[in-house]
Formats: sequence, C-alpha cells, structure tokens
Amino acid sequence: MPIYIAQEAVCSAYEQDQQSIAERTPNFMSEAFTTISAFLVSCVNAAPDRDAVASVRDWFAIRTHPGLVRQENQDRVIVARWSQRDEQCWAVAVADGIGSGKAGAEAAATALAAFIGALVDTGERSMDARLAKAGERANEVVYRRWRGKEGTTLSSVYVCNGRASLVNIGDSRIYGIDREGETQLLTRDDVLPTLPGNLLQFVGMGQDLVPHVSVVPSRVARVLLTSDGVHNYVNPLLPHLVRAASTDARLLVDRLTHLSVWCGGADNSTCALAAVAGRAFGSAQAETVLDVWTPGIHHRMSIGMESLRRAKSRRRDGASPPRAKPDSNPRVPAAGRESEPQRAARAPRPSVTMAFDDDQAPPPTPAVPERDKH
Repeated sequence: MPIYIAQEAVCSAYEQDQQSIAERTPNFMSEAFTTISAFLVSCVNAAPDRDAVASVRDWFAIRTHPGLVRQENQDRVIVARWSQRDEQCWAVAVADGIGSGKAGAEAAATALAAFIGALVDTGERSMDARLAKAGERANEVVYRRWRGKEGTTLSSVYVCNGRASLVNIGDSRIYGIDREGETQLLTRDDVLPTLPGNLLQFVGMGQDLVPHVSVVPSRVARVLLTSDGVHNYVNPLLPHLVRAASTDARLLVDRLTHLSVWCGGADNSTCALAAVAGRAFGSAQAETVLDVWTPGIHHRMSIGMESLRRAKSRRRDGASPPRAKPDSNPRVPAAGRESEPQRAARAPRPSVTMAFDDDQAPPPTPAVPERDKH
C-alpha cells in the first residue's frame, strides 16, 4: 500500500535535519549542499522500515524488505532527478548500513543524502570526478558524525545527458543488463575472498577510502543494484530471473526480494533496476526541481540551486542581507517561539510537494457518513 505523508510533516523533518546537517558539515561545504542534504535525509528517513516499492514505468523500480530475522531494516535506496546548467541528470543508489552498528540505518541515510547532495552541488566537469568527490564527501560526513564507529556500503549509477558512470564502495553490487538480457557484474566487492562479509572499506571509515569509479559500458541498457541480502541468495539464478522478467522492472525487483525472503530472509534485501536511457525526464520544468523517490514515496523540492550559490557568494563577498524595517513597538515572543531576527536568520523553507506516479497514489479521502454531514 502506498504511503502518504503530509507536506507539513516533511517540512518539519527537513528543518530538523538541516540543523543536524549544518552542525556536522565542514565550513568548506556550501550552503546549497547543506540545504539539499537536509532535504534528502528527511526523504530517506520518511521511507517505511518495511516491505515497500516505488516505480516509474519505462524507467525504474526500487524495492526493499526487512527480511524475517533482523529487527530493523538498515538498507536504504533512492532515485533522484534534477537539472543543472544545460544537463539533465539522475542517479540511483543503494546503501547497506553495517550490520554490527547500532545506527546503521541512520548512517546509510546520511551517506545517501551527502552523496546525492554532492552530485547536485558539484562544480566538476568530469562525471568520474563528480562520483569520486561525492563518494568522498559521503565518507567524510558519516565519519565526522560517528568517527568510524558506524558505516555503510554505497553503490550508485549516475546518468547525465545519456552518459552513465558508476561508483561502488563495500559489497553492494551493480549488474549491467544488455538488450539481449545478458547479465554482467560491473563492480568488485570490497571483501577478502577468504573472509566474506568482512569489508575492506566502507563509507564512514575516514582516511584511505578509495571509491571504485568506472564508466558503464555502452552495451548496457539497464542497471541492477542489490544489497547483499539479495545477491547472496539469488546470484546463481539471476540470469534466468532477468530473462524471465524481460523488460518489466517492477516484476524483477518483486521476484528478487520475494526469493530472498523465501530463502530464509536472514538479512535486509534491497534492489533497484533502472533503464540507462529510460524516460527519466518529461516536459521541461519552469523552475529547478529536485525529484526524489524512496520506497513508497515521491518527494519534490522546488528550489533555485543557483540562487543558493549566489547567496553564498554574497555572504563571502561581505554583502549585507536586506534589513527589515525597525519595529517601534517590538513584541516579546512567547515561550518556544522564534523572534523576528531568529526567523529572518533561518534558512528559507523550500517548497516541498508530494507527487505520485502511475504506480503510486495518496490514500483516498474517506467518505463522510450520512449522519455526520450535518
């Protein structure tokens, strides 16, 4: 069943996350990054901690399941779409919180938010450089918060104007599927063959992280991202499952998660399937928007990315913000409420709307019984 979250709830979560992100963000990171990351954290945290799915026809399908053993789902998955300069970009990413950590889910959400935020707020021209920098940014933000005590894997495919590259850290995987349905593993697990499950590197480890970045081969038509709770069970059957599902993305992610649960569900299972040249962009938007999909929910943030950068430049150049007209009879704010200067200093709340595609819709408004109409 789709989940509907009221706009005010998302905005409230955004404001709390913005303050939290700002407290652990290094000074050299931009205000745009802080704002976007806070919005992304609120989106990922709003995703249900249970079996949930989201899909857009001819483009992607994502699904997550907590399994039958774990008390908490520490997997996180996200699809984000935005425009910058003359480029139309989108990314799909999976993060699997380290199982031994108490805050693995939070670390995964923080990493995804920092990673996507860095891609949106990038100044790099090379796609590979963007991915490497975004992976390093996610690692730094997670490390600054938990000092290496919590961490997560991170696998992502990033597409701009039809060009695709990928990054992988840890043991979540990315598979490429060509037009004939042939499947190929595109990533390398950061584990020792003799010690499976023991990560050599992860997001949040701090120094010496080396993100694995590469170009997606041109023959690849679709990409499949999986957490180890999926590929540990279904890897031998994956080529057959891909061919059987044909081009139906929703059918494939459903079968992969169902099979991992049927095999015992010992771990959280998460997967994402996306068409590299899929219908990611429709009609042009009149304003810059950041669309975000998490399992069960589609969020939209209407925000001028360039205006955030200009505001940052004005403060760096010493320009003063416009001043409000002084009040000859100022009122003392009630307890728990912000004063006018506090309200003026606070970052503006972004325009956040809830949108649903053809596979998702808000719950219907319940009918009013006849006896209550008057």
